[in-house]
Parts: sequence; C-alpha cells; structure tokens
Amino acid sequence: MNSRERVRLTLNHKEPDRVPIDLGGFQSGMSYEAYIGVKNFLGIESETLISEPIQGLAKIDEEVLNQFNVDTRYIFPKSPYNWDGTVKEDGFFFDNWGIKWCHSFYDEWGIKWHRPSNSHYYDMVDRKLKDIDNKSLEEFSWPNPDAPGRVDNLEKEIRYLFESTNYSIFSSGFGLFELSWQMYGLEDYFMSTITRTKSIEKFLDKILESLKGLYGKFLDIAGKYLDCFMVYSDLGTQRGPIIAPKFYKDIIKDRDKELIKMIKDKSNVKVALHTCGAVYGFIPDIIDAGYDVLNPIQTTAYGMDAKKLKKEFGKDLVFWGAMDTQKILPFGTVEDVKNEVRQKISILGKGGGYIFAPCHNIQANTPPENIITMFKEVEEVYKE
Repeated sequence: MNSRERVRLTLNHKEPDRVPIDLGGFQSGMSYEAYIGVKNFLGIESETLISEPIQGLAKIDEEVLNQFNVDTRYIFPKSPYNWDGTVKEDGFFFDNWGIKWCHSFYDEWGIKWHRPSNSHYYDMVDRKLKDIDNKSLEEFSWPNPDAPGRVDNLEKEIRYLFESTNYSIFSSGFGLFELSWQMYGLEDYFMSTITRTKSIEKFLDKILESLKGLYGKFLDIAGKYLDCFMVYSDLGTQRGPIIAPKFYKDIIKDRDKELIKMIKDKSNVKVALHTCGAVYGFIPDIIDAGYDVLNPIQTTAYGMDAKKLKKEFGKDLVFWGAMDTQKILPFGTVEDVKNEVRQKISILGKGGGYIFAPCHNIQANTPPENIITMFKEVEEVYKE
C-alpha cells in the first residue's frame, strides 16, 4: 500500500496497513533548533531552511521525511510578488520566494509580527486595522486574490509532485475566528462580541469573502490534486474554550459552513480543523459545520480523553495528531515515547480514522533521540 492509498483509506474511516504518518505542516512541524539536532544525530549534512518564520519551523528535508516514512507532502498558497514585507530590524523572515533577513514585519492581513532577541517565536505587536466600523472595513487593504505571483508555477509544482510520487498532498490556511481576532486584537475583539455584535458579524463576512477569494484561486488549480485542506482556528485553551461554544454556534458556524462548502466544491478534499486545547464542547457543531478531520487532539487538555473522543466522535471525525509535545517528547525517556506511540495508535488507530503526528509542532528543547524514536516506533508496532 502506498502513501496516497494509505491516507485516502484513513480519511474515509477505513483501516490501512498502518496508520499514516504526517510531518512538515505548519501545525505538525519541527522547530529549527530541534531539527538541527535531529539532522546532526542522523549524520545528515545539508543547509537548514526556514519553512515558517513566526513559529520558527524548519523545512524538513526529503531524506528525513523518507527515513521517518512520512506519507504526506505539503503545497501552500503563495504570497504575491508585490507584497511589501519590508523589514524594520535585523533577523530572519521567509516567504514563498526565499529567505529575507528581518526582525519584524507586517503580514498581508496588516498584522505586525516581532521576534524578541531572546525568543524562538514572533509575537503580534500591532495591526493596521484599528476599528471594525463600516468605513474602516471598506478602506482596509484586503489581500487581492488576483495579485501576480499567487499561483505562478503552482500547476507545474503540484502536478509534478502528484504524478512523480505516491505521497498524499495536503495544504492549509487561516480560519475565520483566529484570523479575525488577530487582525483586530484579542481584547478589542472580545469586548466587541458583547458590545458590537453586528460589527463583528460584518467583519467576519469581510474575512469570509476574502478567504473564499484567496482559497478559491488556489483550489481552482490545486484542488484536484489535494487530499486534505486544514483550516487554522484555535478555539481552546489548556483548561477550556477561548470563546463560548454558543458564540461559535450562533456566529461562526454558518460562516464556516460557507467556507467549507466552497473548498469542497472546488476540490475532492477532506477539510480539517486545527484547534488546540479543550474543545470537547465544540465538537458536535464542528461536525455540523462540515469538518471531516480534527487536529491536533491535545489529550493533555481538559476533557480531551482519547478513548472518549474515539468512542463518541470516531464515526464522524478523523483524528490527526495526539502525540504529546508538552511533556512526553521533550521531557520523557525513550521508553516513555515508545509507550505513548503505542497507546495512541491502539486507541485512535483502531478501525481506521487516525493520522499519526505530533500534537502540534515539535519544540526546540526536544531531544533528537525522542523525535527519532517517535517515528521509528510506528514501524515497530506493525512488525508485531
């Protein structure tokens, strides 16, 4: 069974020869520092590139992906040629056209990102959208889906990957809730959900319109090659929801439905929701919105017991992730890692519907032995 067959069976709730393995996405990646440790441990000598600067993620070399039997490969929507990512200080920054040196920059959504000298990550420190009244929303410079560069060479790149390999091709992008509060600021956003509900809804409609344009342009070309498209929209903290499930149900869900319908109309993909944290209370509405896959299954968060999730929602959702990156991977022993791998596969992999991956990105302080053991142990499980 090849990788594409394995992933497609899993996405359709059927059990393949082994669980598919994922690594290399923007929510299943590896920090630059941890990745250098892995390559040194494996004796791989190559330049280490940045795939995503905000989280400090490394671009995973094909040699490493092959050693870890990874079944997925990624193609992401591109930034336009004319996007002004002007840097203000020194540091690094990466876009689809190469690495630039910087320390702070504005993204296409008007959010200013800054990486302190003692940090692994960029933080949101400012934003160009200062209000969400009608005038501000109309005057804001929304990303142009037709800007030159967005789909240049996309057909050639993704068709080559599809035809020359048997890997399953994934992609991803922003979701409505997470992008909306990032553009406006968390405190102002939360206050406005109570005091300016109509303005929040108009704001979400503008974002929905923009995302449909951007993703539609991308999917017109890439859609027929993809197996899964992930939407980022964190709804949970470690101990509970970020927003009330009722807010999602009343305000976000129908707009999610519209975005998901557009994605599925233009492709054959399953749509995944990436949401960290304690999101048990959202799951029925997530399913109703049209999501097929849930990531990253943070089982250390309140109410996110793997057995309970599989029993209650395993017929409706494919689970993706679940390997603990908070305690087991960075601080556990090799034996702890092996036990964690076997436990997650035995619970979530039973009957199909489970993509094996770290529960979010592998952090900088993770020992290379544990990372390598995690992926190698999957193979050991299926030898027995």
